Amino acid sequence: MKNIKETIIGVFAVIGFVVVASGFTTNNEAQEPTYGTPESHVWEINANGLAINKVTGEVKAYVYKYNFSNEVVLGLKEYAAKKVAYGEKK
Repeated sequence: MKNIKETIIGVFAVIGFVVVASGFTTNNEAQEPTYGTPESHVWEINANGLAINKVTGEVKAYVYKYNFSNEVVLGLKEYAAKKVAYGEKK
């Protein structure tokens, strides 16, 4: 009976040592921060086809593509703003 007790105590001692040793060797790399609002909730699209980012104020224009025979929306095409200097051709 005494031998079983010593064996169990020895097993728990080894497990405890492994847990403590692995706690000191954790990988502390910089993780990408997570924010409380997912990106899908940041963008709001209205009936005019404008998507507005509620955080940054960025606006994207979308054009609806229709199949007029079935009256089905095939998808959206995104148009993003481009910076053009005054007098510069597109």
